[in-house]
Amino acid sequence: MLEVNGLRDLRCIYDNDCIRLVFQWREGAEFVHVYRHGVGEENTAQEDFFPENARLLTLQEYKRRGGFIIQKEHGIFNFIVECQGQRESIQCKTGETLVQIHTRKKWQFGAFTRHEITLFSDFPTPANILCYEKIPFGGLLKISEKPIVYNFTEALTSEPLTRHILTNKFERLNIYVKEEKNKNLYQVVFIDTTPRRQIWDFLRKK
Repeated sequence: MLEVNGLRDLRCIYDNDCIRLVFQWREGAEFVHVYRHGVGEENTAQEDFFPENARLLTLQEYKRRGGFIIQKEHGIFNFIVECQGQRESIQCKTGETLVQIHTRKKWQFGAFTRHEITLFSDFPTPANILCYEKIPFGGLLKISEKPIVYNFTEALTSEPLTRHILTNKFERLNIYVKEEKNKNLYQVVFIDTTPRRQIWDFLRKK
């Protein structure tokens, strides 16, 4: 049970060259122990954290530095903050999150094409990070026109998420990270999985 005046609100803040572990201190506490467990360990039980891996962090140092500072390395890190027997845990990721987008044209009927979009990432990615637009071929729009932006409203994980999108024969899909401030946090890789024979069939129908 969460104590009203206990250690709480543990979170990671991502800066340019480091991440900060910040939290609400237990009332009256002067120090905590911070446990860090290896790079790339996605699931680590609290029993796997040993005293020799702990770092003593005083309240004075925490205030001076604005949190517990971790220099950026690429990987996944598990942290436990312990204060007077109470433990709170969090998982942080440094470096870019890899997002893979597999696209496949499923069928074409008249002037319309149905696209199967499969998305997954190597670290949990919040909803509404990615979006897509339907852009005319050549990218030409009238001055008065703006493409409608559609969000991917589901969070992404390592489990594939599949969506189907319909375009007409004069449009192409443009999928991207929505906000400029998030673009350096994600590496987006596109893979077209449409069979070559099917691509040839689509081209012949245009």
